[in-house]
Amino acid sequence: MAVAGRVLAERGFERTRLRDVAESAGVSIGLLQNYFETRDAMLEEAFSFMCEELIGRWREQAQLAPDPWQKIAGLIEELMKEPDPRAHSATWTEFCSSASRHPQLRPPVVSVYHTWRRILVAAVEEGRVLGLFPPGMPASDIADAINAEVDGLHMAMAVGAGLMDERRFSRLALGVASALLGREDSHRTAGDHPPGVVRRSSGRRGKAR
Repeated sequence: MAVAGRVLAERGFERTRLRDVAESAGVSIGLLQNYFETRDAMLEEAFSFMCEELIGRWREQAQLAPDPWQKIAGLIEELMKEPDPRAHSATWTEFCSSASRHPQLRPPVVSVYHTWRRILVAAVEEGRVLGLFPPGMPASDIADAINAEVDGLHMAMAVGAGLMDERRFSRLALGVASALLGREDSHRTAGDHPPGVVRRSSGRRGKAR
């Protein structure tokens, strides 16, 4: 499933063949056909697999964070903890593009968006209860604005025009989130890192988002 997801991201839904996945995975086409009746069935399952992997990472990050701001900052930084952040951004961009053209691919992407949004909204509301974030925009609007910023940064990374790297991605996304939340340290500059943000090793292999 991981290999199929990577091939899907590289070639797009329309151009990915069983042969491409078989060759990348080092198995026969017959073996794939033993598990999947059609090419589309395989790609749809791979798509769901990769999206569920993303959701699992976000939930784990949210559980580890000791306070609402660190939960939000940790989620944002988790997006760039990849062996190849540009490929990661290109993969997510391609997944969204494929889902826009193929209705059967939309439920996994919708699940990703809703999970991300629920975690952010809950963190914003918790922060307000604790007095960490002053009242302002509704929590749902803040979550949607952060999400829009993150997707835009992913597109800038995916293009590979030299205008975005993982450090700048994290800095800009964190700056926007901090400003939207009315935090006093929203003026942080490049290289700054919110104190206490949970960091984990990135020994995992690359994945499709």
